[in-house]
Amino acid sequence: MSLKTVLVDTGFWFALYDGKDQYHNIASGTSFDVIDKMHVALPWPTLYETINTKFAKNSLRMAEFDKVIQSSRTTLIDDTSYRDLALQVTIHDRKQPLRALSLVDMVIRFILDDVNVRIDALLTFNPSDFVDVCTRRKIEMISG
Repeated sequence: MSLKTVLVDTGFWFALYDGKDQYHNIASGTSFDVIDKMHVALPWPTLYETINTKFAKNSLRMAEFDKVIQSSRTTLIDDTSYRDLALQVTIHDRKQPLRALSLVDMVIRFILDDVNVRIDALLTFNPSDFVDVCTRRKIEMISG
């Protein structure tokens, strides 16, 4: 049986590596089940958001996150085929039934909606941003 593939949202990484984050204890408890027992899908925009200047200044966080990135069970997802439409929708399509979303969240929504990308689960602390697409695609939602 193959491992489930989980797409991990930026908020999880912040919570996991920042002891002061409100979700740190939840992320720490979830990390073993997710990172060690599943295949991790990591979109490039999530990397851009996670490895910000504050994060990059902490060598321990960077080393731990690098282990995840370099793992044979991690796949980096290119955003090239999603980003133009995501930008258009984020800026111009105000008819979205959702609240205003970040460009990164819109790219993630398009990845989740792509039937050619295997995603079995989504780990996020913002389930309302993705519940419709996850329901439609039968993607399990893990909220920490």
